[in-house]
Amino acid sequence: MPLQRRLREKPNQWFQDWINQPGNAELIPSMMESIQNEGAVKTSDFEYHGPKRDGWWDWKPVKTALEFSYAFGDLMIANRYNFQRIYDLTERVLPDWVDRAVLIG
Repeated sequence: MPLQRRLREKPNQWFQDWINQPGNAELIPSMMESIQNEGAVKTSDFEYHGPKRDGWWDWKPVKTALEFSYAFGDLMIANRYNFQRIYDLTERVLPDWVDRAVLIG
């Protein structure tokens, strides 16, 4: 959780570059709204109609948005299905007894 706080305070260059690319900043709120309304998700729950991706690390935009939100502490891994992460809102995953002040600084 100190990592998430540090990233919020001073994002690294990779995150800054990604969020500044066209469409990425707008993707996060719509993705978060979907998770808020529909519950936990896997990357495969989101359709992708862009160009064919090449290789293991060539993620579709929503996968990067999920990982971005996970890195910043807005999402947590609620479960796994085979090798796929299942993401959900931090407030639905983190037990109530955890001091959340550490998360937000």
